[in-house]
Amino acid sequence: MKIIDSYDVKFRRTGKPVAESEILDCEAELELTFPLPYAEFLRQHNGGSPSPAYLPFPGSPTKVQRFLSISDRDLVDTCKRHRSDSGLPDQFVSIAELDDSESYLVLDCSPMNHGRLLFWVYVDEGFRLNDSEYSNATELYFSIDNLFKTFGPAKNREDLDGMFCRLYYSSSDPRNGPKIATALVDAGYDINFVLPTFRHPIFGSIDSEAFGVAETLLKLGTSSSHLDPLHDNASIADRLADAFRHWNGLSDATIENKYQPGQTMAKRNIANIESAMMALAQATSNLG
Repeated sequence: MKIIDSYDVKFRRTGKPVAESEILDCEAELELTFPLPYAEFLRQHNGGSPSPAYLPFPGSPTKVQRFLSISDRDLVDTCKRHRSDSGLPDQFVSIAELDDSESYLVLDCSPMNHGRLLFWVYVDEGFRLNDSEYSNATELYFSIDNLFKTFGPAKNREDLDGMFCRLYYSSSDPRNGPKIATALVDAGYDINFVLPTFRHPIFGSIDSEAFGVAETLLKLGTSSSHLDPLHDNASIADRLADAFRHWNGLSDATIENKYQPGQTMAKRNIANIESAMMALAQATSNLG
């Protein structure tokens, strides 16, 4: 049975395909039996990062970073560590990391509550369910049976604002900016959303000479209609053209002076600007 594809949830960075014997070995080592929908998920995807990535956990939508795979003992070792270090009861399996390293989606594999899901936060504080003084594990209203049709994009304004700020401050990071932008869009973020009094992050990437980030933002669907209020409402095309002229001039100067490090940087930036220009042209032609 296809329990996932029919719900439009896609997975990236999945584990290698697993044989039925590997699932049985995993169950045997953890001394429990997986609910059928979870076993089927492992057969189909063996972990991975979902898109859309948000679940309606208590308080606000929460991102699922990745489901653990049974490859390389990822699932088994995580569960055993949680059992020994945090007191996770033997009937539970930590099946997914949430949007921080201290929170997990936990699956109940006991015969009584087979398929029940829990939201477990602050793992280092132990596993406290139905504690009268303090609980850090909360039962969710959906189970493993309907988990994969519960995913959706970020849904409230507060979360949307936070995603914009994350994109805004990462846009000047040439190393991590592209993957952060991609992850945000995969999670349901509208790449053209801009907070009031801010400008679109693509202009920050151009200012910071992180032209690879600008290219990624354009490929992800950034509209060419955005204007830069800090540069006389210049368009993205105008800003890229200015950057190209600037670095092309520096390239000519460094060639004359035979200054190799400067020449290398100029050539790299020119190539990245040209790639961003091509992405912009492609985006514009798609609109036409």
